[in-house]
Amino acid sequence: MMFCLLLKGWMLEGIPQSRLLVLQLQQAGIIPEHVVMLEAPDDVLLQRSRGKLIDPITGDVYHQIFVRPDDDTITRRLEWGQGLSEEKLLAELQCYRCEVTGLRSAYQHVLKVINGDQPPADVYQQALTFIRTRCQIRTPRIVLVGPPGSGKSHLARLVSEKYKLVDGKNTHTDLDLVLTGSELTVVLMAGFYFSELQSPAEVCGS
Repeated sequence: MMFCLLLKGWMLEGIPQSRLLVLQLQQAGIIPEHVVMLEAPDDVLLQRSRGKLIDPITGDVYHQIFVRPDDDTITRRLEWGQGLSEEKLLAELQCYRCEVTGLRSAYQHVLKVINGDQPPADVYQQALTFIRTRCQIRTPRIVLVGPPGSGKSHLARLVSEKYKLVDGKNTHTDLDLVLTGSELTVVLMAGFYFSELQSPAEVCGS
């Protein structure tokens, strides 16, 4: 089941967070073809931590200033998200900075670092261009990483819509079948997207 899932393509959002977890994923056969790392100055990340908005129906993340939905219906139903306190965010940023060198080293041959302090549409286009550089006749296998507030969730949503990836958080049964007995189950459930396409030939060059 794991083999079939991986053949169809997948995306991890915010995972792995350390070089050790990279090795655990590799041992499980989860090896990306594209790793997109978002970066932004700490002051920008702190500013983005304020004004987080959540769509209660889809769970999609928006922001009061940086990422607004195009649909007025979505805008009207948005709720304030529970962001991290400044103290906790700074602690997570410090932890990320400590691990990021190991992540860069582990994925250096498939890595693209993108400045997250620019319009989301520009970030998406740069990421999509990179993903297309090594696209095969199947859905890509992608890892999106970056510090909290860098825009991973928004980029993941756009990429998942582009490649018709299913959010694993909403398909627990499928993931349970794939990852039963694995110590990575809880980790992957937090940010796993996978393809349900039976014939992914249309995904490249589209």
